[in-house]
Amino acid sequence: MYWRTPDVRQITTINTFKEESSIYSFVSSAVGKNYDELTEYAIEYFDKKDNPKYFGQIISFINFLGLIELDEGSYGHVKANELLEDIYGRVTATHDFSLAKEYLDYYLSMWQFPTPNLNDNRQDSITKPYILIIRVLQGLYNRDPDEAYLSKKDFFRLFEHPSIRTIEDITHGYIDDIIKNRNTALALSQAVLNRKVSYYGALLSESYLLTFNPSDYGNSGDFMFGLKRNIDVNTHVGSIIRKYKDEYFIFDPDKNANDKEVLGHWSKWINDKEKFFYWRRQKMLIEDVGRFHDYCASKGFFYDKDLIRRFITSLDTKPFLILTGISGSGKTKIAELWADYRERTGDQKLHISVGSNWTDNKKLLGYKNIVMDDAYIKTKLVDIITEANSNEYEEFIVILDEMNLSHVERYFSDFLSALESLNHEILLPNNQKVYWKHNLKIIGTVNIDETTYMFSPKVLDRANVIEMNAVEPSKYIESVIDSENKVYTYLKDKVWFEKYLSIMDKLYSALGGKFGFRVIDEISQYLKINTDAFGDDVFSKSFDEQIMQKVLPKLHGSKAALKPRLNNLEETLGGEEGEYTLSLGKIKEMNEALKKGYASYIGD
Repeated sequence: MYWRTPDVRQITTINTFKEESSIYSFVSSAVGKNYDELTEYAIEYFDKKDNPKYFGQIISFINFLGLIELDEGSYGHVKANELLEDIYGRVTATHDFSLAKEYLDYYLSMWQFPTPNLNDNRQDSITKPYILIIRVLQGLYNRDPDEAYLSKKDFFRLFEHPSIRTIEDITHGYIDDIIKNRNTALALSQAVLNRKVSYYGALLSESYLLTFNPSDYGNSGDFMFGLKRNIDVNTHVGSIIRKYKDEYFIFDPDKNANDKEVLGHWSKWINDKEKFFYWRRQKMLIEDVGRFHDYCASKGFFYDKDLIRRFITSLDTKPFLILTGISGSGKTKIAELWADYRERTGDQKLHISVGSNWTDNKKLLGYKNIVMDDAYIKTKLVDIITEANSNEYEEFIVILDEMNLSHVERYFSDFLSALESLNHEILLPNNQKVYWKHNLKIIGTVNIDETTYMFSPKVLDRANVIEMNAVEPSKYIESVIDSENKVYTYLKDKVWFEKYLSIMDKLYSALGGKFGFRVIDEISQYLKINTDAFGDDVFSKSFDEQIMQKVLPKLHGSKAALKPRLNNLEETLGGEEGEYTLSLGKIKEMNEALKKGYASYIGD
């Protein structure tokens, strides 16, 4: 008594979820029908009158994927499957198969079925084929990345091996045996071998982790598949194994796997909506960290990979993130780049500059116009929140720039309350309700200076707060040096370029890292313009001017705070053979002013 291996040659994203005559369109149209009626209905639906056994050819496929959820009362009537209904609805509405593709990826990560226990034919055991496969590939990868593939013989031996039932059985010795026995003959003809493994190959063909291209591993022969050759794959494999290695659908060995009760439970287990979206977020997170880091670099912006990971996982943890740090450190830019990277359109992203006179929520939630018979004047933010409420599969991004120019607790109080309430409800001025759901990401930027207000614990408790600071100028410049969006590709061959990097790093160190990417970019642009127009001989003079115009104006403070920085700058610039007379003169002037206890660039 075991679940016979179904024919899954048609398991593809398109054939499962395409708009017309797909497997799921059939299942969706069969909601309410008795399971026993489906044979005749399938013949009619797919127009297979000349093939009365047609339903028998696809039913295993349908059961295998858990596409049919049956009524729990009688386990006889087809019930609407919420997750798959949503996916199918998205496909038909947008012609976008990305979510459907992710569903099949998700399904594979949990793929299992009952098979006869090889040691005791009276019982069935559940195996997790996908996890077994990727655990073997992981072991091969850890041994040697060039060995992270399976031949057809390797694959056949994996599922014929009497002792390989769980991932704990994939030992170092087993991995060694795979490599050692790859050229060992099987007591099977190639035709029989191909037939035995073709079913699995068809099912795995859309896996986002696997490559079926022999040239990726320099192997022809009977190569079946291997891990894709990119740096994220092993991370994906580890994530799947950690999450699902012990999570099983419990199969009752006293019941046939085609039993209606078993089918109903199986569908409910595999198509758990919360489980799917958790898996999807994990998959996207792993992919996004590396890809977003590279995307930022391609646009000329450097962010440490750990900062990228913190940024993305913070948004996934809670949909409210505050970015703070020195001016020009890329706070607003990373939020804008994230929206662009996620390909958010004008209807899915919004940039709001907070005003210094915001004392209520009108700029965010709108207001009633008493002159127009209390007509509700709504905002673009309300439109985006409404759209986010009706489309939970999409991410919507709102940037609140310079949040603390006004008291956050006054204009943002509705959102702070909604974030911690059970239903995340926001009441609009017209008494309609919208909700701050997890797919609405609000990213606030903060500058801390004399013109801003500090955040209260109420605000800080409701957000992740990431402090963003710059890095050494040379490290930043080297990271974006080939970006077409930056000036450095034109500067790297200048005779003074290496000297420039060295002095910028010294300035950065002297000031304790208190200038950001914007300052570096603008100084570099100024130097390019001047040296292009007047020759490389004006480099030192132009650099001196920029230190005077872009670096020194930020300096102010008491003697105790400012004196060490001025001394560091004087030592750094004074060691450059008197080239920076303009800046050194200003530093001397500010040191004189410090004798009164306080000095600033502007004024006494």
